[in-house]
Amino acid sequence: MRTKRGRLWVAGLAVGAGIAAAGTLAAVPPGPAAAQGAGQRQPAAAKVQPRSPAPGHVAAPARSPEEVASEAAEREARDQERTALERRLGETAAALGEHALGLTYGAVGLIVLTASLWLMAFLQARELRMAVRAIEASSTAARRSTEFMQRALVLTQRATVIVGEPKAIWLRDAGDRLVGCRLLVTWHNVGTTPTRDMIAAVAGLATEKPPSQSSALPRTDARRQPAIVGPNAAVNSAYINLPIGLVADIQRHRAHYLFAGWAEYNDVFEHTPRHRVEFCYWLEFEGELEANRLEARFHLHGRHNRHRDTDDVEDGARPSGSDTVAQASKVKYGVTPPSDPAGPAP
Repeated sequence: MRTKRGRLWVAGLAVGAGIAAAGTLAAVPPGPAAAQGAGQRQPAAAKVQPRSPAPGHVAAPARSPEEVASEAAEREARDQERTALERRLGETAAALGEHALGLTYGAVGLIVLTASLWLMAFLQARELRMAVRAIEASSTAARRSTEFMQRALVLTQRATVIVGEPKAIWLRDAGDRLVGCRLLVTWHNVGTTPTRDMIAAVAGLATEKPPSQSSALPRTDARRQPAIVGPNAAVNSAYINLPIGLVADIQRHRAHYLFAGWAEYNDVFEHTPRHRVEFCYWLEFEGELEANRLEARFHLHGRHNRHRDTDDVEDGARPSGSDTVAQASKVKYGVTPPSDPAGPAP
């Protein structure tokens, strides 16, 4: 009996020592290795010491194993459903990311394509503008060339009237005595087309003093006559008869005489101006009047020896078909009006 009691006492002492050692270990904090191990695996659930029910508390009825198993099955089903939902959400998010990336690449491609198309349109527009400018330049050059060729054709083919050398024809009576002098010129058309609507006139002016170089044309209003000159042809102008007394005064330099005239005409081409040719000569006589041997000398005088268009207003020129009126005083000798517009035969 005494031996049995000793054994029980030793066993109780060992249990007490074990409980004291366990309390000491629980009070000491875990080391790094223990903390790392605790991070990798979950700590075991501490044993719940049964507590004595509080006074007046009714304990929950114990659940059957079937209820516990059913609750565990429902919990597992919910966990699986949650896992499947999370998996589908992850797949959907990945698909949306891939779709957004594709849309980004597509937008970048569209931007690059738009920029390329804009650049191509810009280059084509620039080339088109250059082509249009080249066409305009070519058209302008062609138009100028056409105008030049037309002008050259007009200048080479149109009627161009010039004044021939003036003539002095001596007039004699039945006794072969000098009674006067007849003055005329010849209108020459050096072009290859005829004139149209031509009007010609000649006139003379006798003055006591030598006429100036800027003197006006003698009045020819009463001596205008229509005419036509064919291509490469010539016609005589109207004439002026000078009496022998005026011839004597001119020969002795007691009088001075101007012989002048003009002609206006159109050519056969359209849209061309009307043309005008003028002449003006200072007349002198040399020789012996008593011996009936006289010679007429014609000298170009003043500015009225020219060919121009009637729309050219220069040097105080007056409108087409008009004369500038000479203001110099006339001597007592008159001028015989023309009796034969065609003049004498050369």
